[in-house]
Amino acid sequence: MTAPPTTASGRDARPARAEGPFARVAEGTTTSRLAVGALVLLLAVPNLVRGPQLLADDYIWLRNARFGGWFAAGGPRTYSRPASMLGADLTFGLIGPHPLALYLVQVALWLVAALAVLGLLRRLFGPRAALAVTLVWLLVPNHTSLEYWLSTSQAWSALAVAAFGISRIIDDTRRDRTPWVGIALVTLGVLFYELTGGVALAAVTVLPLLLTGRFQRRTAVVGVLAIGAASAWSLAWNSSYPGVTSTWLPMELVLTGTLSLGLSPYSPAGRLLSLAITVAVLVVGYQAWKRPRLRRREPYRLVLSGAAVVALGVLPQVRLQTNFYGMYDRSNTVAAIGTALVLVGLAELAQLRLRAAQRPWASWAAVAVLLVLAVVVRAHVGREYHDQGRRAAIAVDHLRRAGTHYPLVVGKPFVDGDWIYGLQDGWNATAALQARSGDGRAVVWVRNGCIASGPPLDQPRATFGKTAPNQLLHLARCRALARSSP
Repeated sequence: MTAPPTTASGRDARPARAEGPFARVAEGTTTSRLAVGALVLLLAVPNLVRGPQLLADDYIWLRNARFGGWFAAGGPRTYSRPASMLGADLTFGLIGPHPLALYLVQVALWLVAALAVLGLLRRLFGPRAALAVTLVWLLVPNHTSLEYWLSTSQAWSALAVAAFGISRIIDDTRRDRTPWVGIALVTLGVLFYELTGGVALAAVTVLPLLLTGRFQRRTAVVGVLAIGAASAWSLAWNSSYPGVTSTWLPMELVLTGTLSLGLSPYSPAGRLLSLAITVAVLVVGYQAWKRPRLRRREPYRLVLSGAAVVALGVLPQVRLQTNFYGMYDRSNTVAAIGTALVLVGLAELAQLRLRAAQRPWASWAAVAVLLVLAVVVRAHVGREYHDQGRRAAIAVDHLRRAGTHYPLVVGKPFVDGDWIYGLQDGWNATAALQARSGDGRAVVWVRNGCIASGPPLDQPRATFGKTAPNQLLHLARCRALARSSP
C-alpha cells in the first residue's frame, strides 16, 4: 500500500471528502451497527404487524417434515444446497407450521447478514462509505423476497457466511497468511446458495491480488478447487424445472432487474431508471479508463466495484430462465449489494459537483426521492405478499372440503399477483393440501389450457424430490376437465 500524495507543505493532496447525506454518517463501529440493526428491525415491523404468511415452497418443506420427520424437511429438492437443506430441517422441520416463529428466525439471519456485510465493506471502503452502502442496500426494495418469503431465509445465511469468509480472506492476506478459514467459509456460502459462487471466486483470485499487488497462488488454487467442487455438486443435483436452464439470461433483463430499484423491470419507469444508471456507470467507467488515477478515488472505486459485484452476482445464473422481480428478485441476493455500491458512488460524485455548483439542496432532494420510492414500493410489495398468503390459505381450505376423489383439478392457475403468489402450481397446492390434511394420497392438478401441473397419481409423495415435467393431458381428457373444473 502506498502512502497518500502530499503537497510541498506536507498536507494531504487528495481532494477533501464530500460532505452530504451519504458521507455524513457515524464513523464509530458501535453506532454503525446500531444504525444497521435499527433499520433491519424497522423494515421487519410491517410484516410482523400484518402477520407473516406461508407461501409456495414453504408448504413443500412443511409437507416433507410432516411425513418424513423434521430431518427431512428440505427433501431431495435441496440436495443441490446441502447447507440450506440442513437449515430447512432446523427451521421448518423443528418449528413446523408457525409462520411468526419462522419469521423471527428469518429476521435474526437477516440482521446477522447485514452486520457481516457492514463489516466486510468497512474493510474495503472505510466506515462512512460502508455504512452508507449497507443502509442503501437494506432500503432499496430489489430483493424483498428475502424479507417476506420464509423459504428464502437461508439466502441470508449464505450472505452472512460469504461476507464473514471474504472478511477473513482480507485480514489474513494483509497479514501474509494463507486464509484457510476464509476459503472454507466462502465455500460453505456456495453450499448454502450457489449465487455466492461468483464473488467467492473473485475473493480467492482477484481480491488478494488487489490487496498485495501479487498473485496469491496458494489461495487461488485451493480456493478455486474448493469452490469449484461445491459448484459442481450444486450443478449435479440441480432440481430446476425442465427447460429452465435451456437459454441464456438476456442482458436487458439483468440490467432492468438489478438497477430498477424495485420498480417493475417491465414498466417504462423501471426501464428508464435502469437505463439512466447504466449510462452513468458507463460514463464513470470511461473516465476511469482514460484517467487511471481516478480509480483510487472512493466514488470511482464504489461504482466500479458495484458494477463488478452485480456481474458476479448474476454470473451463476446466466443459463437460468428467470427474472429479477417479485418472488424472483431473490436472484438479486448478491447483485443488490452491487447496486447499492453503484448508487452510493454515483451519489458521492454528484455531491462533489453539487457542492462546486453551490447546490447542496439537490443531494437532499435525491435522498428524499429514494426514500419515497422505497416506501411506496415496499408498501405495495408487503401488502401483496400478505394478500397472496391469505389467498393461499383460503384456497387450501377449499381443497380440503372438496373431497378425496383425487386428483382434485383446479380449472385456472392460482397465480394472480404481481409475480408474487401463495400457491404457484399443482406442486405447491398438493404439498399444502397434504400438509394441512395429513393425507399423503392427496393430489392437486392445476390446469392451464391442456397442461396440468402436479404430481402423477401413482407417486403423490416421491415427486417432491427432483421436479418431474408437467402432465400433458390427452385432448379428450382436457375437454372433460374443462367442463368439470371449478
